[in-house]
Amino acid sequence: MITLGIYLPWFIRNTERFRLQHTSFQGQRIHFNLEASELLVYAIVAYFGTLLTLGLAGPWMLNWGLKLFINNIEIDGNLALDQVTAVASDGSAMGDDLAVAYDIDLGF
Repeated sequence: MITLGIYLPWFIRNTERFRLQHTSFQGQRIHFNLEASELLVYAIVAYFGTLLTLGLAGPWMLNWGLKLFINNIEIDGNLALDQVTAVASDGSAMGDDLAVAYDIDLGF
């Protein structure tokens, strides 16, 4: 169990790197440059920081982790962000069906 915890950041980094490098947006490739040692430091500090503050530091640690991942993503070339638009949708009744199936009262 001890070695699994030590190697876990490298596994997570390699998994995310593989997933992102096999993803493209508008024909541009995505690169993930996070070092596993940075992820290991984050995991240790986040674990003990959240534990020692009885969970109060949890939101800050989560924000730090998301920022760590997002800041290490690069996209080749320039994106045409003006072509990205929102599409109106009438929605679906899936949420209503799930609420009925699980007998959840939404209060509407």
